[in-house]
Amino acid sequence: MKSAKTLHSILSIIIYLILLVIAVGIIMLVLFLTGILDTSTIFNDITEYLKDPSLYVFMGLILIVYGIFVYGLCQLRAAAKGFISHQFYDINHLKNLSIAGKCFVLTGTFAWLFDGLSSIYFQSKFSLSMNDKTFMYLFIIAIGLFIMIIGQALNDARQLKEENELTI
Repeated sequence: MKSAKTLHSILSIIIYLILLVIAVGIIMLVLFLTGILDTSTIFNDITEYLKDPSLYVFMGLILIVYGIFVYGLCQLRAAAKGFISHQFYDINHLKNLSIAGKCFVLTGTFAWLFDGLSSIYFQSKFSLSMNDKTFMYLFIIAIGLFIMIIGQALNDARQLKEENELTI
């Protein structure tokens, strides 16, 4: 099961990197808000956005979406750990797959929604185009649905295995 071990290692690295990026972003925001970093030397027009309270609402919502994404990655990593130990039909690992898929679907949907709402609010533009971000959100949703389907297929296989073991 080298592929499951590789998946587990890659997921661990991705989780730690995302958490590091989120922490650096929060630290930078706190430094901007406290005035330790001067925003006029780094960004010219950011001072007017920092005064808008809706910016913090959108940032909070996006942080929640990132939290859901990291939780989904953790659930997927736990499922990969089960595959490493050859426990394909364990109900807990199947639940981890289902939760991970749902988290990815929620992440893709809400990130797409918040991105559209923020572009309407901050940039005063509304577009229904298919750009790179749209495909990224749709890809995350598709991956989540695929993981949910795999989890359901393995759950059905587990039930069939239990029925076969009960048959004389």
